[in-house]
Amino acid sequence: MRVEVLTNSLASNDVPAVHAGYSKYRRPLLRCGVHLYELNEARKREKRHVLSWLPSLSKFGLHAKTMAFDKKILFIGSFNFDQRSMHINNEIGLLFDQPEAAGPVSDEFDRNIEKAAFKVELHYEEDGRESLRWRGLQDGKEVVFISEPYAGLGTRIAVWLMKILPIESQL
Repeated sequence: MRVEVLTNSLASNDVPAVHAGYSKYRRPLLRCGVHLYELNEARKREKRHVLSWLPSLSKFGLHAKTMAFDKKILFIGSFNFDQRSMHINNEIGLLFDQPEAAGPVSDEFDRNIEKAAFKVELHYEEDGRESLRWRGLQDGKEVVFISEPYAGLGTRIAVWLMKILPIESQL
């Protein structure tokens, strides 16, 4: 089974606290074999028309949750699969058992993901320490970032501080 996830990068996210909550799970997801992608904010700005296949792409980033399962079942909605969405927010989602819809969504993702996002990867240092790398395209050439791409130092520090606050249930 292959699991691929596209989410906002720190630079494309309009709510840094949400990114702080999500970023704690990147390493565990990658260790489990999930292929993790984060929206490339620079590519989004320069190639908006190329990325038109992404549902709900706005100037702030992604919002809709779109999932295809085995090219047979498709979920589309705003529901975040968290406590806040279940108990506080008014969120919805539709589940379609429709291969003729789910298959093309999966295929479009596979064809375009490298153009739209950074692939987040685990990197192991010689001393065994883990770090993250963001691999993507810039001016048609592959680039690798060792910190959150296109996010300033102040934003990265703010997100780091938010990670230690007990706010996850409110995200």
